[in-house]
Amino acid sequence: MQLRTYMFAVGAAVLVALYLDWDALLYGVAALVGFEGLTNLKLTRLGSPRRPTPDGDRAQRRWRSLEADRMWRLTVAALLVVSHGTFPDVLWFIPWFFGFAIAGAGLSGVCPILMMLRAAGCR
Repeated sequence: MQLRTYMFAVGAAVLVALYLDWDALLYGVAALVGFEGLTNLKLTRLGSPRRPTPDGDRAQRRWRSLEADRMWRLTVAALLVVSHGTFPDVLWFIPWFFGFAIAGAGLSGVCPILMMLRAAGCR
């Protein structure tokens, strides 16, 4: 699954969970995205064949560096849980904004959060 398709699926799942008021689905999406961000294990790519890396040392350095899509996953998971879990009456608009922004980024391929993270120094 490509990143654009993944982003659209995450955004659509967030919007469906908010519209139908399914907190379990919203927290499940946040947990999945957070797990992928923490472990750098992309569950959407488990079924695809792995490409061999020519240099194992270079692969280790790449694993330790902070990637923008990994930081994106951590940011989305943290903001969804904080805004919907701790302050739902005050910050009700943040999950809705994230849902529409992520779904729109999946459709258009332009994600402002990823652009800001890359400008901040993430690869």
